[in-house]
Amino acid sequence: MEFTKSVAPLGTAIKATGPIKAGDAAKLQSIIGEATVDEKGLRRIILESPGGEVVEAVHIAEIIRSNNFVTLVGGECASACAMLLYPAGRYSYLIGQGKLGFHSCYDRQQLVVHPECTEAIANIAASFGFPYGSIKLFASLTGPADMHWITNVLARCYGLERLIGDPVPISVSTLCPKIYQALVDGKFQEPDRPLGPSFDCKKATTAPELLLCRDPELMQLDALMGKLYRMMRKREGGGVSKLLSTQRAWIAERDQKCAVSANTVSSYENSRSAAQCFSELTMARMDELLEANGTPRLDFSPVTDRMKREDFFR
Repeated sequence: MEFTKSVAPLGTAIKATGPIKAGDAAKLQSIIGEATVDEKGLRRIILESPGGEVVEAVHIAEIIRSNNFVTLVGGECASACAMLLYPAGRYSYLIGQGKLGFHSCYDRQQLVVHPECTEAIANIAASFGFPYGSIKLFASLTGPADMHWITNVLARCYGLERLIGDPVPISVSTLCPKIYQALVDGKFQEPDRPLGPSFDCKKATTAPELLLCRDPELMQLDALMGKLYRMMRKREGGGVSKLLSTQRAWIAERDQKCAVSANTVSSYENSRSAAQCFSELTMARMDELLEANGTPRLDFSPVTDRMKREDFFR
């Protein structure tokens, strides 16, 4: 990797780019003093890497954590970068069009998957407060030579972002897995229903409909919320109800607040702001539905109270 200084409004950050190779941990250690330490004791490192040597990535991750770095991704951070360096930050989040790439550990020469390596990496990420299950899930979705990409549209729902001020560990409660749990507990299945929104994407005409149909991550998020909603509607027997009226009102509010236009959906780049808006409002609605279903997310307050009493960065 190459480690350089990047001057930003909050001071000087370290930018780490390129494949991870032996000796990179020492290179990072030598430049740490160039990074600005803010009033909370945090430094910042910007990651952009296709991954590389796992053992060296572990050493870099330990340096990132012990020096209170916030890890930021504005480009592509894949493999060991996504599964080791990124979670090592005291806080970790995606900026702009940043994305994380996941795949299972494998032998590069023979393309043989090594599950025990993926397991070890997931455990290291969990030791930093990241959700073990989410790391394992996304690492398992592709073959060794492929990559499964996640952007900020979906990352936070699976606990793959921790914004400054969020309690730790992230694994205390993640929203999307909690909804899957609610669906399993409710024994709700829709075997004949394909993944997607409540309408037919082949007939999508409005800008909000086109946005949902053209963004696979947003479609997944909307579809998961829809499953929870339909389970709750089925339980109440259908008909006009408070749940139905609040859902319709939420959709109207979402479309108004996110201001999706024809220009918004004209390209992937133009749609990012609206997609992030849809994502945030959809996750807020998911929380409301979980509360109404009687299965709210775990209470963060004990963790938050403890953080207020202790020196978190000691």
